[in-house]
Amino acid sequence: MSVSKLARAGRIDSEASRLSKQANTITSQLSVLVGEVNAFATFMQADPQVEFTQEDKDKYSDSFMASLGGIQAVLAGLTALSQLEVDEITVEQFINQSATNPIVYSSRFDKG
Repeated sequence: MSVSKLARAGRIDSEASRLSKQANTITSQLSVLVGEVNAFATFMQADPQVEFTQEDKDKYSDSFMASLGGIQAVLAGLTALSQLEVDEITVEQFINQSATNPIVYSSRFDKG
């Protein structure tokens, strides 16, 4: 294998590793955040010191729901990849659903 092909392979491997590490970091952060949101919601709903009006509860719940809806929408972007990994869709179907041009994306690994 030529040096340029080895260099390209190294860049591809580095990018896959970076994306995997970043996904793990975000997953950990999201897990902590979900725990904190649930803890706050439990505290708010139990209202042990009677600090929240129904208006407060509605305001905070609406805010959480809007934010969580955004997270769910973003994560829905991984549905096709999940379907591909468990053979629910074919590679061709996956590629057809993607907004990414694989030729253009591939070119990012051509130069160092």
